[in-house]
Amino acid sequence: RDVFARLARALKPGGVIAIQDYNHEGISLFPESAGFRAVVRATRALYASRGGDAFIAGRLHGFARAAGLEVIDVHPTVMCGGPRSPAFRWADAFFPFHTTGMVAAGVLSAAERELFLAEWEVRKRDPDAFFCSPIVLDFAARKPAAHA
Repeated sequence: RDVFARLARALKPGGVIAIQDYNHEGISLFPESAGFRAVVRATRALYASRGGDAFIAGRLHGFARAAGLEVIDVHPTVMCGGPRSPAFRWADAFFPFHTTGMVAAGVLSAAERELFLAEWEVRKRDPDAFFCSPIVLDFAARKPAAHA
């Protein structure tokens, strides 16, 4: 909230602030996977342990209003698809790699990581598997124009 308020103060009248960030809901894998649910929980916990907020995009409207800005656009994007889709390939590049750090940080157990990796390999070979990314919000707000 404080950073947002400082950014808003730096805007000229009529200036726009644009932010793209996660509202981490929506992320899912089908068929469902206990290992994947553990990794999603661990991802959120890792963000929080480092001062991050996996749901920050959902708070931007309130931050803008508190800073005296007018919200002019909120646009959600969710990438979805099967094992050959760009969405699934992104997840395949992100989650298996980052689970090592999650274990090291103590937010994911080694057993949960192994379960995830085993289930993920099965999903990668399943033509009916389906991944949905977190919701990414494109957000824009404007500082009111100065009155003459």
